[in-house]
Amino acid sequence: MYQKCPICDGQGIVSKPPYVAGDQNTWVSDRTSYPCKTCNGTGLIVAPTPNSEAKEANNENI
Repeated sequence: MYQKCPICDGQGIVSKPPYVAGDQNTWVSDRTSYPCKTCNGTGLIVAPTPNSEAKEANNENI
């Protein structure tokens, strides 16, 4: 199952370069957009399913 990327809001691009820290508000760059590193520019991420989360929890308890 897929869901919209929470970082780029499904757009696939972001305005902040990947090398700029998250709390930094200003930077100098000659580009205006960058591919989202979370979804690799697709706008979608694989959402965990409830069954896979339960299986992972069971595997950790073994």
